[in-house]
Amino acid sequence: MKMNMNLLACRGIAMPIRWLMASGALLGALPAFAVDPTVSLNFTGTYLTTSCSVSGGTLQTVTLPRISTTALGSVGQTAGSTPFGISVECYGEPRQLRVYFTSTMMRDGRLDTEAGAGMAENVQIQLLTPAGTPISVGDRTSMPLVPVAAGVPIVVPFVAQYYATGATSAGNVRTQVLYVLEMP
Repeated sequence: MKMNMNLLACRGIAMPIRWLMASGALLGALPAFAVDPTVSLNFTGTYLTTSCSVSGGTLQTVTLPRISTTALGSVGQTAGSTPFGISVECYGEPRQLRVYFTSTMMRDGRLDTEAGAGMAENVQIQLLTPAGTPISVGDRTSMPLVPVAAGVPIVVPFVAQYYATGATSAGNVRTQVLYVLEMP
């Protein structure tokens, strides 16, 4: 009985050693089949002496008016148009500026609102130009260029409004968007 136990123990050791030897042989052969892991990346860009700053702080709140759910009874209805602006001052030699919006809470170019207890349902926030053209959040190319002059503060105007994605339910509406200043 003692002898059988030793044989089993030897077999238990021999098996992992054979496996390690076999896997080592395979691993040693890998570099012969591997592709060169070197990758070249080229970066280009333009460094400008121009910069712009936002007046009034980078955290702003736009408060839309209280409205009745009957104002947003079906898909596509809008209500509560509220003008707002982003105050900007540029330095250096800027000629144009693009302000565009991005968010992780967007769908169909509009801003989804927070869900949960006490929150309205089937409501998005839609951003527009002052002329009433809808802005597609997340699409910088949909934003026009704004003329700017060095050292002259301007307000880039926008409008926000409620947008129904279905029959709405009453509650609070809250969402977030980031704006980006781009000097093309």
